Amino acid sequence: MQQIKIVKTLFHIGTDEYQEDNAVLLLEIGADHINYSWYQDVSNALVELKYCSIDEFELKSALESILEETKKSNPVRVFICSAFPSSFLTPLKYTSKADALLQLTYDAPAQAFFRDNINDWQLVNSYSLAEDIYAMINEVYPEAQYLHEYTPALKNSSASGGEDKIFIHFTTQFFRILVKKGAHIELVQTYAYKTPLDVVYYLLKIVAELGVDQAEVSVYLSGLIEEASALFIEIRNYFLHISFYTNTTVSLPENDLPGHFFASTSNLAVCV
Repeated sequence: MQQIKIVKTLFHIGTDEYQEDNAVLLLEIGADHINYSWYQDVSNALVELKYCSIDEFELKSALESILEETKKSNPVRVFICSAFPSSFLTPLKYTSKADALLQLTYDAPAQAFFRDNINDWQLVNSYSLAEDIYAMINEVYPEAQYLHEYTPALKNSSASGGEDKIFIHFTTQFFRILVKKGAHIELVQTYAYKTPLDVVYYLLKIVAELGVDQAEVSVYLSGLIEEASALFIEIRNYFLHISFYTNTTVSLPENDLPGHFFASTSNLAVCV
């Protein structure tokens, strides 16, 4: 039986007022999505963004299509952002053991290993990509620089004050949670979800285990969540201080979508 290809463009926005030969490619790859954007660092502007939802079994074919599509525009620089959960944060002094800890934790075969230094938090983010995925990217963009999605999220949270905060970023099937308690990072993790109650279950368990005051903590939401959605309403039933994360200095093309949809890409642009 022929397998059905499941790749859906959720949004594609842009402007014609830019030079393609002067743009930086930001490409984010996860188990349920691939999105790319063109960034002009001189004007600090994202000039085109495309977000595709994918089935995990179609990752390679979807990635091949996106690589062919973006290569035509001849990016001046390329940044690949992994949104896969295989990441391990360690203090700087334990950097030498990071790859071994990552391999032990996730036990995934045939991986290419990378590291991001996060000096503001004195942490190293060790992560991996499947070797076949890395090989596909490297063939088209051998000069690409790599980083993990936790890295921009952590770097952009370093100036957010000393109070307790929870940052939650949603894709179609996963959510990333970053818990900041006072001046310390308590948790950065990715979870799968199918229903709003799945998300609430994890959130309540996390705040209980970390001793975060549910009535006082500020919760910032970003990614694919809307105010009228069942997901937002369910979270609001349990947390009092909820807002959408739109804190960015990067300009976007004119569009009708909520600004927090682009938080992950905006955070990435700030770091390149």
